[in-house]
Amino acid sequence: MVVATWLFLGGVRHSRTLLGKAGLGFLGLGTLLGSLYALQRIVFVTVQLASGTSYPALENLLSTTLKQATVLSVAVGVCLPPLSVAVEYVAAWSTLRKLRPLWVQLTEAAPYVVLATSVGRWRVRFRLERCVIEIEDACLALREYVSVDMHTKARRFVRQEGVAAQLSDAVAEACWLRAAVQSARNGERLQGVEYPPLGVTGRDRASELSWLRTVARAYLSSPVVSEFVRQEHSSISHEQGASERISSNDN
Repeated sequence: MVVATWLFLGGVRHSRTLLGKAGLGFLGLGTLLGSLYALQRIVFVTVQLASGTSYPALENLLSTTLKQATVLSVAVGVCLPPLSVAVEYVAAWSTLRKLRPLWVQLTEAAPYVVLATSVGRWRVRFRLERCVIEIEDACLALREYVSVDMHTKARRFVRQEGVAAQLSDAVAEACWLRAAVQSARNGERLQGVEYPPLGVTGRDRASELSWLRTVARAYLSSPVVSEFVRQEHSSISHEQGASERISSNDN
């Protein structure tokens, strides 16, 4: 029981989740209480054998209390890790549901990034991992349809529209992605220019998912993003019209 206590409590710092840490902590507490139960039994038996004196009321109180506390702690500790798995599953499903619309939009513009192998619907965490990878691959592909100047313009536009500072980078990312998707549909690939950086680069797992959720929300529902794309489309159409008029005059 002492060894089990040492193993459980030592494993707390290695657990990835809060519920996992709590489960190992309760298991460690349960085995520690079990050790104390065994110790008090040894003490009472030793005293009785050595002196013939017994304390039945005290012994019963301590034994019952330690046994009940041990069973309760172990029961709670055993239940928490599976609950942690269930919480992770639900969180992964929720994130996948929020990212799926963005995945649809980006992979329609860059369908060649989608892997051919199918994945079972119940494998939610694997599907989420694949969704994130394909979104990031699509972003890399769509960079070739916009320049870093558009990224700079998007950031400036977002600040002018009064978007909160903590959201401005993600909204700007959604702006140039929407513009890139539109350009990809028109086949307007750029060459010889510097492409915009990806905001998701260099983030840990939690920050990466949070970033993508924010970008997805802005991409799908932000009026700032819609207005930016509308203005860019109008500007490009105006420039193309002017070029055609100049060409006609030259002829």
